[in-house]
Amino acid sequence: MALRALSRVGSVSRIVPQLSTASTRGFANFDERERGEERVHFRREEERLLRDLLAKVKKQTDETDKAGADKSKSEELSKLKSIVGKYNMKEADLEELIKWKHAAA
Repeated sequence: MALRALSRVGSVSRIVPQLSTASTRGFANFDERERGEERVHFRREEERLLRDLLAKVKKQTDETDKAGADKSKSEELSKLKSIVGKYNMKEADLEELIKWKHAAA
């Protein structure tokens, strides 16, 4: 019976390479998936670190250049008013939105 099955396939050597390549393809896909997840993790981590760095630089710049910080704040406030002006928001709420915009995620 086993001989009949082998005679239909031809030889065992034709079956074995097919099985081995199929099993290694599974590992390749797993490795690719793992590398992809790792890339996503590190990109998110880098983004968080860059946001923290940007917040630190902004804070230092605001402390050293008071006139520039005041000008920048007034420009941001006027741009924000042009966007959300139709909602008649309070000045304190607009300032909170600007703080939120610059807060580290």
